Amino acid sequence: MSLMAAATPMTPPSRFGPATHQPRPLRYGPTTALPWGSGGAVSKAALWSWAVRFRRATGFGPRRRCRRTVSMSCAVNDRPLAFPVVVLAVAKHKRSFGRFEVATVEDPEVPDSGCTLSVIVRTGEFKPQDTAVLLLIGTRVPEDLARQCGWEGLLAENDFVLKPYYFGRGYLSNGLLLPWPEEFGASPLDSRSTGPLELTSFLKLRSAEELDKISARSFMIEIGFDGSFHGSQSSGCDDLRPTVLGKLLKVLAPLDARDVSSGSAAPDHEPRPKRMSQWVALSRVDAGVRGRSFKVTTPPLLCRGSVDITEALAKLPSSIALHRVIPMPRGVELSPAFEIAREYGYYLPAAILGDSSATCLDGILQDFCGSHCFGNFTDIKKLEGLKKKIRRSVPLQRFAHSLQSWKRSRRAPKADGIGWEGWNDSTPVSSIPMHPDMRAACKRHVLSIAVDVRRGGTDDTQLKGLICIRVKGYGFLYNMIRYLVGSAVAVATGKLSSDVLATAIEGSICIDLSEFLAPAHGLVLLDQSLDSFSWASQASEVAAHSADEFLDQRLLPEIQKEWEDWQPKAAAWMRSPVQSPCT
Repeated sequence: MSLMAAATPMTPPSRFGPATHQPRPLRYGPTTALPWGSGGAVSKAALWSWAVRFRRATGFGPRRRCRRTVSMSCAVNDRPLAFPVVVLAVAKHKRSFGRFEVATVEDPEVPDSGCTLSVIVRTGEFKPQDTAVLLLIGTRVPEDLARQCGWEGLLAENDFVLKPYYFGRGYLSNGLLLPWPEEFGASPLDSRSTGPLELTSFLKLRSAEELDKISARSFMIEIGFDGSFHGSQSSGCDDLRPTVLGKLLKVLAPLDARDVSSGSAAPDHEPRPKRMSQWVALSRVDAGVRGRSFKVTTPPLLCRGSVDITEALAKLPSSIALHRVIPMPRGVELSPAFEIAREYGYYLPAAILGDSSATCLDGILQDFCGSHCFGNFTDIKKLEGLKKKIRRSVPLQRFAHSLQSWKRSRRAPKADGIGWEGWNDSTPVSSIPMHPDMRAACKRHVLSIAVDVRRGGTDDTQLKGLICIRVKGYGFLYNMIRYLVGSAVAVATGKLSSDVLATAIEGSICIDLSEFLAPAHGLVLLDQSLDSFSWASQASEVAAHSADEFLDQRLLPEIQKEWEDWQPKAAAWMRSPVQSPCT
């Protein structure tokens, strides 16, 4: 059956109830009856469709309010809007009571990338391995084609322009799927000349004025950075305190498809960076921490693919290395709250261990594996979720006040009485029991922590004299890894008792480990695992090679140089007031 001469249009049932219910006014689907004398109920969409056609034919009739009339002269014939696709899978739509199904097809704009699109179709209209035509978001569908395919009433609500939610709120569809036209054979393989441009011309498709904005796409960017930044999250004053996301926002501001949050840039000034919403960093690092592989997802960007965004990212400073840019499937959103395994590496000189061995340090680190309350390995002032509870709970306020007062009493004042310098000789173990809310907020699971001799052996000239402690988990608290490494080194060198460390891991009472906090310049974010997302494997080998090269040639020499400059302070770790378990 020809697509341009289709059979009687199918009218999908109402989305508000099962098909066996009493018929009621439909929201979706066409109707050829006039608003009067139809002998039955007429949907609002059908009424508007008839009114629009009547106004165009006679010049009289109602006009849509708050809707801009788009001229048909905005056609972009050199841009393909229809693609031949093969249906990969069909599943039931969970919210349509069996009226619709969700068909999965490969994203034709980024072929061979693993990206797929979900498109809403009528129940029973397509099955897996069917050949179909996909009309992209931002396409203006001719009224005759919409009428023949049975979607006239629905598309009339959006001036016959395909938008992501043209089905309605909660009904995301990444285009419109139509049967394969017989004019081009049984399948796209029957005619080599069948391409997107031929289909676009054959179906007489036009692009809407706002095509670029409607069809904007999100990307995942993988970068590496040195320790010159004040953390990863934008602080709003990146000129004084540069951050990683602040630099990305600045170079990609002209491509952001969203409206500016407030105000507008003057013609002779650079575009103002947009708000931070929809910019998602899969990990968060603090000031002075480096990144081998740092993944960020962008909001929808106005570009024709990875080429435009790569050219924009070429303006990044030399302190940021670009590993890869890949498109994200439409409708997919990543969040730091997902179970994404994050891996960090802490590089420190082997000389800090003194007479202790890396094997002894590795044995101490194994006590951190598993689920524990790591409340003694962070700062209560940095627990955002607990701050809100503290404001509402008087017992929590008393607990936080007593804990902070006790920690301040352990600090030794400077000679001039202004500020603090070191710690006094008081015990790091307090008599303050850990609050239950504090225990719940600081519960974390460490998957693995060990000394990696492969990345820290003396055979490698770049790593000569350095050892690497690799930590892997789903989430970490503020300064948690630095506390873990510093306290383990303190036990290995005899500065901290192993019993005190065991009590700190147990988390029943508060213990102050502030003097054992390892410096930030040795910490490197190594990777964030996205193995469960098949689309994220695009160019992964190239990115891994680029990240390793950036680590070996840029980050490790900087870390080694900073440890040499920090050597006088590092000598404090080698003092042994208590017996070391490694001797």
